[in-house]
Amino acid sequence: MLYRIADGARPAEALDRALDAAVKEEVGEARNRFEEECIRLRDTGEMSREACQRAIGKTNDAFDSVNSRDVCAAIR
Repeated sequence: MLYRIADGARPAEALDRALDAAVKEEVGEARNRFEEECIRLRDTGEMSREACQRAIGKTNDAFDSVNSRDVCAAIR
């Protein structure tokens, strides 16, 4: 946000872009954590390969459905 303001963007525009970037980054991080945990469970034998693939697929579907504009609006 500070970079955009220093670059001449209006504060409201800088906030919008910063929020959007932060939401997308957090969604990506959460997606990766779920996938890593499924892989760990598969590797330790606590989850079958098929269950792991299903879980990753469903998790990806859930994260793909996140609308970052709606999340940003809720934060505002």
